[in-house]
Amino acid sequence: MRILVLYNIVKKLENRAEKDLLCEKDIIVTAKEVGKALSDMGHRVDYLTANDNLYENLKKIKRNIDIVFNLAEGITSDTDKEIYIPMILDLLDIPYTGSSGFAINTAYNKVLVKNIAQAYNILTPRFCLYRRKEEAKKNNLKFPQFVKPQRGAGGIGINNKSVVNSQEELEKQVNFILDNYKKSALVEEFIDGDEITVTILGNYPNLTFLPPVGITFQELPKRTHPIFSYEAKWIPESKIYKNYTPIPNPKIKSAALNNLKTAAVQIYQTVNVRDYGRLDFILKNDKLYFLEINPNPDISESDLHCPITAAFLAQKMTYHNLIKTILESAMMRYNK
Repeated sequence: MRILVLYNIVKKLENRAEKDLLCEKDIIVTAKEVGKALSDMGHRVDYLTANDNLYENLKKIKRNIDIVFNLAEGITSDTDKEIYIPMILDLLDIPYTGSSGFAINTAYNKVLVKNIAQAYNILTPRFCLYRRKEEAKKNNLKFPQFVKPQRGAGGIGINNKSVVNSQEELEKQVNFILDNYKKSALVEEFIDGDEITVTILGNYPNLTFLPPVGITFQELPKRTHPIFSYEAKWIPESKIYKNYTPIPNPKIKSAALNNLKTAAVQIYQTVNVRDYGRLDFILKNDKLYFLEINPNPDISESDLHCPITAAFLAQKMTYHNLIKTILESAMMRYNK
């Protein structure tokens, strides 16, 4: 088949720190890894970067494309425009892997997805949403609390100061989110438990679960919270990155494991995530708390910090198997 690998090249933005670009630069490496796997399978692979001329560029070459393997996380550096990429592909009637723009938009609205989880009686930490600085002065949640941007993915905006223990710390961190990311601040009661991620491949009813992966940390410096922060995900020189280990098949009681799979399927289906997705939970005292869902998550082969990488290796699945599964899932949706 003729497959186009679509990704974006990130440049420095005025309101973004240089380190915030690390997770988005990783997509260039992933695009090469995915392209190589597809080529090894015998497909003809081309590459295209998502920029402001994406519609025109795709329109010119659409006759030479059987399907797009969509890895783009935005248009150039604007990750808020990720939802437009599948919309453009739909408009041009070009098949592609992964979720629709509607599903991505829903998934990145963390409050909306929490409401979906609650509709299924799935536990999620109690939360508040702050759109303005003065709103943070009224807070009825228990401390400690966890502060993060209300929209987005990749751990951007999450650092050690995201866990706050006082009203003063809360207001300071809410202001940090509002000022630096121009997004509302989502504040949750912090659940000090084990973070568990679960990856689903395919489309209902043909779903495949990869082994759940526990997010664990070894010897951390004092006053460092064991959270899957931006540093833990993307900054190799940081101590928390060096002490993070994804553990496949963590010890989970069978009842909690069944609840995990049931909750994951319910949210995956309702958000209408397609082909592959990752869901994050907290497990404490055998109770599961839903955190968020990630459509089109990181599928890097070389990044051993990536939970999906740990999961497919534990399943004894090769990287080629993973890419083939995602591709075939998309092809089945298009009856190809």
